[in-house]
Amino acid sequence: YRFLLIAFATTDILVSLAHVTLMPGVQMTSAGYIFFGYHLIDKPLIWGTTFGILFVIFFYQSFILLAFHFFYRYTSVC
Repeated sequence: YRFLLIAFATTDILVSLAHVTLMPGVQMTSAGYIFFGYHLIDKPLIWGTTFGILFVIFFYQSFILLAFHFFYRYTSVC
């Protein structure tokens, strides 16, 4: 349980750092959404792509860890 909480806290810190680095923006179009980073517009394309992918991975990893946390709590209580 301790490692699960450490992983959850670490992931939250990483998503916060990625958010500050990327400063994400979303533009809705008729065909979908465009995801971009305000802080990396004038940087090379590989930087924006890399930090964008890392932001999305860290953001959704926190939801996966939260699901594991609920499952662990459910199995330990019941």
